[in-house]
Amino acid sequence: MPTAERKSKQAPTLSHDRIAADIAAFRKAGGKVEVLGNTPIQRRVTPASGAAVTPAVAAPAAATRARR
Repeated sequence: MPTAERKSKQAPTLSHDRIAADIAAFRKAGGKVEVLGNTPIQRRVTPASGAAVTPAVAAPAAATRARR
């Protein structure tokens, strides 16, 4: 009887083989797989070149209070 360790090591191989067989059958039937690229997430949005940029409005000096 296989141990839990051995069983867990075989499971990914069986899944990989099954997926590979399914993709091969799909392609043989005329299907095409579109492979997408990596899309990095932009944390800072930059304006397109030539776009008008509106600067941020500074707070009036009178509205700012000094800390004591």
